[in-house]
Amino acid sequence: MVMSGTAVEIDVPVWSQNTLLNSEHRFPFYFELKIAFVIWLLSPYTKGSSVLYRKFVHPTLSNKEKVPLLPLYLTW
Repeated sequence: MVMSGTAVEIDVPVWSQNTLLNSEHRFPFYFELKIAFVIWLLSPYTKGSSVLYRKFVHPTLSNKEKVPLLPLYLTW
């Protein structure tokens, strides 16, 4: 990190710059597929975000959730 005046310049290795720049070029139609995926997630017709939540997020969270020994209404 080099301090010059009021701006802070960060030295980024050349290999990381090239990796970031070339990552889009490795996969054909990267941006088109990304936009299609976001549209699928946000569309109320396909309900993509609900599908992802029900198939992946909810089962993962419910498996890690601790089940109380007594129901909440019996604890007080």
